[in-house]
Amino acid sequence: LGVEPAVSRAEAATACASNIQSVIESTRKALQRTAERMVKSAESSRSEAPEYSVGQELTEKWIGPYKVLSVKPNAVELRL
Repeated sequence: LGVEPAVSRAEAATACASNIQSVIESTRKALQRTAERMVKSAESSRSEAPEYSVGQELTEKWIGPYKVLSVKPNAVELRL
């Protein structure tokens, strides 16, 4: 249903279209490989999060000393 795309009778147009398609595919593959390398590089230099415990005081380096009230998976609750 709908309009069928016109088929070109010019050989140069057909060759150009197939060339463009191959360039798009190779670019997509290269971008995927680059993304995988970047993820691997970022993960290799990533360090572990510091361990906190309830009652621990954070140092002045972190604009503190604040008491740690609770440790959650993604946050640390402090007494300000």
